[in-house]
Amino acid sequence: PAGMQAAAKAVSSFMWFQEGNLTGRYRLNLVDPADCAVAENCLLVNAWESEVSRLAGWPDVSQRGNYEMLRNEEHNEVPFNYTRDWSLPSHGLLRFDYSTVRRPPAGAVAMSEA
Repeated sequence: PAGMQAAAKAVSSFMWFQEGNLTGRYRLNLVDPADCAVAENCLLVNAWESEVSRLAGWPDVSQRGNYEMLRNEEHNEVPFNYTRDWSLPSHGLLRFDYSTVRRPPAGAVAMSEA
């Protein structure tokens, strides 16, 4: 059981990752393969969502007027402005908020809190 708990903890960020709804706050240790996979997926979905938003003519609701979904980015507690030219480092602590433009379809019923 101790080994199973350690394994579950090591991959927990990836197990709880929901590509369909990335909105949230992220704190990822890039040395950890599961955290790195989450970061890579967030950057990939960000690229897709920002291009779809731009091509669809949706309003730009980004923090910096660039259609990017990432906000409040920090690497090793040093703020930076994410651009597509930025390369994901192989180590360090990456923090950011993700705010998606995708919304539930009209008529969708909210899940209960219980």
